[in-house]
Amino acid sequence: MLSFSTENSSSNAQSTDHEPVQSESSDSVVTFRSTTGSGTPTSRPHSFLQDFEDITRIDSGGYGTVYKAKKKIEKKYYVVKKVKRRSEKDENEIQTLARLQHNNIVRYYHSWAGEDIFTDNSSSGRHKVESLFIQMEWCANGTLESWIKKMKSVDKGKSLHIFRQIINGVEYIHSKNLIHRDLKPANILFAEDMTVKIADFGLVTPISGKDDKEQLLRTAGKGTENYMAPEQESEIYENEVDIFPLGLMLIELFWKFDNKFEEWEKLRNAELPPKFVQQFPSEESIIKKMLSNNPKKRPTALYLKDYFGEKSIYHSKTR
Repeated sequence: MLSFSTENSSSNAQSTDHEPVQSESSDSVVTFRSTTGSGTPTSRPHSFLQDFEDITRIDSGGYGTVYKAKKKIEKKYYVVKKVKRRSEKDENEIQTLARLQHNNIVRYYHSWAGEDIFTDNSSSGRHKVESLFIQMEWCANGTLESWIKKMKSVDKGKSLHIFRQIINGVEYIHSKNLIHRDLKPANILFAEDMTVKIADFGLVTPISGKDDKEQLLRTAGKGTENYMAPEQESEIYENEVDIFPLGLMLIELFWKFDNKFEEWEKLRNAELPPKFVQQFPSEESIIKKMLSNNPKKRPTALYLKDYFGEKSIYHSKTR
């Protein structure tokens, strides 16, 4: 999946790994139907390259391409995600973001549909592809994945502050009867003021709230394998799948691993390092519940929000 930020500390910085988009590139937009937050299309001429400047591709994958771009009239940076439009289901992310308004969720601004010029490298032809463009908040301070990698030592206070914000966002998502399905450090961003923002709602799906198997059926394997809950490999699951990766992220926020790759499978089975247990005895129990193979034994996001609330007291030492 895609992460919607660079690792730059400034919104004006440019990474040499990022690719500037020139006006003659294949990313030019020919025509489009502008779409407001309500999903109502309004026809008017528009161009990505016409309204934005300093356009830099910062990520791409099977779900689209993500750009950092400055809105000319506002002189302000945004993220613009471009995805191929194959069916009405591709509008799911737009409709979800338009519904969600929370301090710990990346902010949605605008979206539009248009015909994008696509160059097929296997042939000499250029053809039009129906695309969707989503304009979102630019998060200037990178991802939690990068923050963890750069963490030289554990500051439990900072780690808990970050984790509380993630829980607040997840609890809000669940309160809207939605499941994120791809929570991971690469999809947790930091705004300019270091506020945590949950991003990438391309896999979001409704909570069924019913026991009937037909109502629970979902696409198996959706998500990122390292952080996916075990039951996500099947077709029947609910919002408990979002709790499992939270348990893994909490361990990462609390612990510097000598070789995380070798220990990861044990962590997924709730086998915590002995030294971790010695240092964080009060957290061991809740983490193991979050990583339970039985999804119904995992705590809810609402419970975790209360458990890790600002008034909670922790006695564990920091490594």
